[in-house]
Amino acid sequence: MKNDFYGDVWYLLKYNIWWTIALMGFCGGLWYYHGGFPAPEIAMSWEWMLLVPLGIASSMYSFGSLHNASHGNYSSRWLNKLMGEIMGFHQIWGYEGWKWLHIFHHRHTDTPQDPHAPKKGDKFLGYCRAYIKASIEYLIIVRMDILTKRGYEGWKAVMAKQSFSWSIRFSMAFRLLAIWMVSPSFFVWFLIPSQISQILITSYINYYGHQYLGDDERSTAMDLRGTLLSDTFNFLGHNSCYHGSHHSNPNVFDPKTVHDAKKAEALAKAQATNQSEQTRMAS
Repeated sequence: MKNDFYGDVWYLLKYNIWWTIALMGFCGGLWYYHGGFPAPEIAMSWEWMLLVPLGIASSMYSFGSLHNASHGNYSSRWLNKLMGEIMGFHQIWGYEGWKWLHIFHHRHTDTPQDPHAPKKGDKFLGYCRAYIKASIEYLIIVRMDILTKRGYEGWKAVMAKQSFSWSIRFSMAFRLLAIWMVSPSFFVWFLIPSQISQILITSYINYYGHQYLGDDERSTAMDLRGTLLSDTFNFLGHNSCYHGSHHSNPNVFDPKTVHDAKKAEALAKAQATNQSEQTRMAS
């Protein structure tokens, strides 16, 4: 995986600006075609309302797909990029920002530098509310730390921070605007449930998938399974809730296979130990 974030400190800024300009052009074309912004008329038929569960299900699938693309787990580089950009658009974050947040999550798993692991004493709803803002601020802090080490101070540092911060927000805002201009009804019945769901499930997997055990001062990555939510998420999202297994081997497309292999290994060891004990007692 090319280390663009460190190799080119302006990489993510340029990525966000490129997407913002492209989406401004797309929205401008729709504005010209419609003769203005589309009227905010929301269809209220049951056919449109069926998009609500589809939007929720799609958020789980898109999380799992974007997750795998971020680790390069698809069969080719171009397929990782394609799936990452499509699912990153659906998640509104964009591929590169989401990918680098996840890379830092793995690089600093269960440490104070981890952008996703909950702090001890965090409540789930509070964690959900702070998730997006905290994620944006984390990327800004990491980037400014790099720029500071390269001599950016004073007004240069302020300009660099503000430009990067606003590039993230503008690229996200124009993704939302583009979908609204295509169809306000689709925006309301599909995208809004999808976005609420993706915030909740991303928070769920990071909050409950990194738990403090006993008096531990560091959280521990754990597999989530056996509940209706985790099993549904696993079914639709490439078994993404096998979070502890994923952290032990992040370059496996389906982390359940890691879990099953460990379970089979533990069973084989237990059987071998039992057989050895039986042989010792027999002799």
